[in-house]
Amino acid sequence: MISMEEMIRKRLKNEADKWMVDELVVRMKYAEDAILKQAAATLQVCGDESARKHVASAMAYAEEEIRKDLEHEARMWIEDELKRRLRAVGEEKGA
Repeated sequence: MISMEEMIRKRLKNEADKWMVDELVVRMKYAEDAILKQAAATLQVCGDESARKHVASAMAYAEEEIRKDLEHEARMWIEDELKRRLRAVGEEKGA
């Protein structure tokens, strides 16, 4: 039998996963804008090939780092929200 905590945690994980997908799109757009500005400067100094390499490697790095941040934020939110909801359920039962 699944405990209430496991059930709540699963729902929170699903909610956090959806948020992470949506938030990744938003944050990658900001990262892309900054990277393209850097690439424009690289293009002027180093040429087209260097600028393309910069964009490709910077975008991959940015996505990896943003994913790590989002996973951390999601884990923290899940734990905080789980505690809050379990506390609320306990107060309902005690009332």
